Parts: sequence; structure tokens; C-alpha cells
Amino acid sequence: MEKRLSEALGEQVRRESGLGAALDVEEPQRTITRLEQQTLDLKASSEDARSNWRLPGKPTSG
Repeated sequence: MEKRLSEALGEQVRRESGLGAALDVEEPQRTITRLEQQTLDLKASSEDARSNWRLPGKPTSG
């Protein structure tokens, strides 16, 4: 009984302190994946925009 009481008290302390909280990694992982995709999309868009710019005085190919 003493062991169970000690475990229950320890669990309560961990829960209240946030140290024993279960890790929910699904939502953060989805956010990371979404942000990585946005980064790739923005890089591609930026590269497209740069390739469409012509610097003054620089000859164009074509």
C-alpha cells in the first residue's frame, strides 16, 4: 500500500509539474511538415521571380 501511495503521489507531482505529460507529437509534426512545404513553395516562387527579372545593362538571352 505504501508503494502504491508513493507511486500515485509521484504521478500526481509529475502531472502537475508538466514533467510527466504524455508527448503529443502528431500535431507538432503536422505543423513542421506544413511549414517545410511552405518553405519549399516560397523558395520555388522566389527562384521563379528571380529568373523573370532582368538586371539593367545586362544583355538578355533569347
